[in-house]
Amino acid sequence: MLYHPESETVYWNVVNDATVLMFEADTFALKRRVNLRATSDSSGTTLDGLYYLGTINSPDPVCQKDPVNPNCGALFALDQEGTVVHRLTTDEGFRAWIGTGVTTDGEFLYWGTAAQTVGEKTGDETEYLYGCSVVKTDRDLNVLAAFDPGDPACYKLPFEGANMDSLSGEVVPDGTGLWAQYVRPNDESMKTVLYRLDLGLRERCQVAFDFEPQT
Repeated sequence: MLYHPESETVYWNVVNDATVLMFEADTFALKRRVNLRATSDSSGTTLDGLYYLGTINSPDPVCQKDPVNPNCGALFALDQEGTVVHRLTTDEGFRAWIGTGVTTDGEFLYWGTAAQTVGEKTGDETEYLYGCSVVKTDRDLNVLAAFDPGDPACYKLPFEGANMDSLSGEVVPDGTGLWAQYVRPNDESMKTVLYRLDLGLRERCQVAFDFEPQT
């Protein structure tokens, strides 16, 4: 959940029956139920009175069957009435599961992404749609920069249950740069890496950890 003191609103992203629930902060009475035709399993953030969130991009038919649902794996900005004022979807060349909470440094937004599959899950990630990346956008959800440390999009690993190099947790800005942890490796060294990025998403340094399945 996220509390927005200026509007006295609590935002709650959910995975059933809606995408975002908006509550009165003092009584917890439901103000609005916003359905974006996709669900969300990560936290949102606010910037300049708007609420920003990303949606999941599951392999289920609701996202992948013809026609492909463009709102899966997309970015949205809502005003205090729950109206979508900005969006970035498959139709605009973006398709990636937002599995981590969006963060902001007060000026820009930082997103950590996972799978970008469009249609049937074939493992074909030859078209880069910002999957398995750190993505920086402005308030209007224009992409300003992206960071992918290995193969473009999502690197596939040769064993069951570990087939993408998604971001773990949140992309953390600290004023002079960002921290980003990849939960799975992006190459054959079988290492998972914590990256230090500058504000333009260029790598400054890294520390690698041994990666083992199921840990």
